Amino acid sequence: MASSRNGLIVFQGVRLIRDIISLVDKQAQDYIANFQALRRSLDVQMSTSAAVMVYRVFDKLDNLGESIQSLLHSPLSPANPVPCLEGLELLKEMVFASQAFGNIEDGCLDGTRTEIIEAIMRWAAQADSPDGKEWNGKVPRSSARVLWLCGVAGSGKSRISRSVASCLQKLQRLGSFYCCDYKNRATLNPSSLFSTIAQHLADRDPLRKQHLIAAIKDDKAIRTTQICIQQYRNFIVAPSTDLPIVGDTVIVIDAFDEIGSIEDREVALDILTRHAHGLPPGLRIVVTSRFESDIQHALQSLTAVNVDYMLMESIPTDQTARDISLYVQNALGNVPDLEPADLNKLAMAAGDSFQWISTACRYIRNKNDGRGTQDPTDRLQLFLSGNQGLDELYTRILDEHFGDDSRQDLEKLKLVLGSILAAEEPISLRTISELIPRDLSDPNPTKYLRRLQRMVRHLASLLVNTHDVDQPISPLHTSFADFLQDVKQDHKYLIDVKMAKKHLAIGCLEIMERELRFNICQIPTSYTANKDIENLDVLVKKCISPHLLYASHFWSEHLSYLADIDDVICSKLAGFLSNQFLEWLEVMSVTETPFHVPLATVNSSKVCPLENHSLMPLLISPPDSTCEQ
Repeated sequence: MASSRNGLIVFQGVRLIRDIISLVDKQAQDYIANFQALRRSLDVQMSTSAAVMVYRVFDKLDNLGESIQSLLHSPLSPANPVPCLEGLELLKEMVFASQAFGNIEDGCLDGTRTEIIEAIMRWAAQADSPDGKEWNGKVPRSSARVLWLCGVAGSGKSRISRSVASCLQKLQRLGSFYCCDYKNRATLNPSSLFSTIAQHLADRDPLRKQHLIAAIKDDKAIRTTQICIQQYRNFIVAPSTDLPIVGDTVIVIDAFDEIGSIEDREVALDILTRHAHGLPPGLRIVVTSRFESDIQHALQSLTAVNVDYMLMESIPTDQTARDISLYVQNALGNVPDLEPADLNKLAMAAGDSFQWISTACRYIRNKNDGRGTQDPTDRLQLFLSGNQGLDELYTRILDEHFGDDSRQDLEKLKLVLGSILAAEEPISLRTISELIPRDLSDPNPTKYLRRLQRMVRHLASLLVNTHDVDQPISPLHTSFADFLQDVKQDHKYLIDVKMAKKHLAIGCLEIMERELRFNICQIPTSYTANKDIENLDVLVKKCISPHLLYASHFWSEHLSYLADIDDVICSKLAGFLSNQFLEWLEVMSVTETPFHVPLATVNSSKVCPLENHSLMPLLISPPDSTCEQ
């Protein structure tokens, strides 16, 4: 009976769907195809959680006919819809962080963190707990619209968020996956948060896209706003009005604590906690972050009534020990000379830190990451004394490679690490070698780059892309960056980030002095607008080096961080304004970058020795426009 009843529901649903607009037709057809695939997985007993999702789809289809009938009598589309191409052009004016959508395939190892992932998925689907693996921590309230997952650095929050996002994607319930990342703080910040999420949501729902276009079409100030609360109201709340709801769409925000400083993230935090009751129906949000003081206070506020949170520390220790053991077996099981007993000892030494064990495993299996310790059994011995915290682990690895270095060699290492930390976006080792001020580097750039490459190859367990000088290099985990710049630490690898920013400011000015020139892209005529120049992107890539591009975009940003500008920088800045300013404008033009933004970041009070320079008015009050050739 149940089978025939469900079959009848499907038939009726399909029949009704064929009679409505093609928009709803496509969404419903995708919905039906999805639950049929999930039902097949249930038939082969794939997982308990899959069963929960399938039965929820059947429940939804019970009422699908009524939902569609109500849609037929509701004004779904805006009264005066904007033509498609015109609407797409309007959307392009909104702030959009292209790096925000993270890699959902880079989640937890199969078979690990299963209980907490299933608990989050049940909350997202508003499903009852099935008979099966149980999450023994706090069960999130199904009435909550926003769910936070908090924990210390290295506890595995980001991996869990990717696994959750992957599950939601398969169920066609993922609206957006916004990964905050301190390495890309120039674009991944509160100014792009809700505008980017809104466009992700619009891409999966054409009707929402129509509503979003209608909300922004009459006001350029609204569609280009970088004000967080305005974005939320106009891009998330307003387009949700009168939208049909068949199941919740889930937004996943990972590493929220990396979106900016406490002051920077205050408004966004309020929206996601104290004002969660204003989240439109049909939307749910999962947020991961460290349990920082401002986040803790907001989550525990009496006004955060539609919010709940889970703590990584609540995961039972036996589950964590099981998961870490599985991870070690997967990472090192095929490494020669390592016995099962060795792997068990390493897993036990890790305690409850996934970041600790993943760093240790990378170090042990990387043959080029040692200095005289090429045998994996020897490298293993470094970690068997146990997990005494990530800071101690990072010190242990750095000491293994650089503990006996001279003070001069250590300063070279810190110069590179400082550039990595202070850069506004991840940059390659080749770009770093060019950005280091000439009086601190080598007269021979090729020789200097090789020297830096030999240095960073020992840090493959701590940094990304140490094998390729042309790939962006950055810390594998935020905790390593914290270790290097935390002034409360007392170790010889501590980085003076303010000094690193000063070095980058000088390096940017030196690069522009060396490489900027008139008509840098060799464009035949200046009477053709950029948009009409054939293959302009190819010319930009060919004629403007990555380090010149970085210097042109961020020189003023690095200057703005300085408490004062000394004579050296003042002299270089005066030379830039006198000799390369117009050539810099050309680079900003062909790369479609607003030139007023970098100028606006320079505080005129810091360059008072240049107050009589003819171009100082641009630094004090730059025009609000972009530069078009």
